[in-house]
Amino acid sequence: MADKDGDLLLSDAELNEFQTAVFGQNLTADELADIKECVRSGCESGIVPGKGITESGFQYLNKLFIERGRMETTWSVLKRFGYDEKLDLIVNYSIVDKNEGARFYLSDEARSFVESLFARLDLDEDKHLNDDELQFFFDLLPFNPWESFSFPDNVEVDENGNVGLPGFLCQWQAFAHLDPAQCLYTLKYLGWFTSEESAFKVVSKSTAQSRLAASSKPFYRVVFLGTDGSGKSSILRTFLNRQFDDSYLPTEDSGHSVIVNAFFKGQEKTVMFEEYGPNNGAEEILETGKAFFDDIDLLCFIFDQSNPQSFDYISSLRVLELSINKY
Repeated sequence: MADKDGDLLLSDAELNEFQTAVFGQNLTADELADIKECVRSGCESGIVPGKGITESGFQYLNKLFIERGRMETTWSVLKRFGYDEKLDLIVNYSIVDKNEGARFYLSDEARSFVESLFARLDLDEDKHLNDDELQFFFDLLPFNPWESFSFPDNVEVDENGNVGLPGFLCQWQAFAHLDPAQCLYTLKYLGWFTSEESAFKVVSKSTAQSRLAASSKPFYRVVFLGTDGSGKSSILRTFLNRQFDDSYLPTEDSGHSVIVNAFFKGQEKTVMFEEYGPNNGAEEILETGKAFFDDIDLLCFIFDQSNPQSFDYISSLRVLELSINKY
């Protein structure tokens, strides 16, 4: 969080910014020199000459504060970064709790935060995140919050399989919409120090369903229903510009999805395409009824014209849908 340029070192400027953020005052040139000399003499791997203090050097400094009885210094740092006396991250979920049923989208400020996070993770500055950079990102977190999304296979990547900023933003936008509480926790864990209220743009359920909101919102959900082998996965792959694969592999993950960028009337949108079939929850999601249908923008029934049974299956799903929603 203090390493703004993502080079795994704390430069003089970053140390000063950290000092100001936590203690409200700048370090003098002499104080900076004393800190670096202290680290240099006590921690062999704690400093890279001319560049900055390493993670082990930063840990050494805090260990030194504790050993010298200055625990309040370390506690000031922990509390500034949102931790309580049990070392639990403090997150105010009231914006989520008081808006049950509403639609959550990343605010402009949160989007800017995600963009800056991407820049810090892009250690080789090639405008993409490779496997090592993504692993570094997930290693920062206590668990992988995107495991159910199959990230990064669910977003657009370059010819080397690396994720660009559009794909990274798509994943965050879907995360905010589908699991705002976990999204908020993850933002806080990564250094979101602005108020929790400002992390999201919240749209009420009634407003979200209006015709005007339908064209202005930043996130859309499209669901494909169809039997095995009807081509749902192949359709999803086309949205990621991936080659058609003749081999057939049944989809078993519930809610297999891809997330892409799209533009409507000059505005950037995020669209999440999901697929469900007999082996991954088609009937179950329909049976959830109104809550599910209120949150999707388009429902598509997919069949293979060379397989009459595939049409029979979607006909049965349509009957189930009508019986649940009573249109």
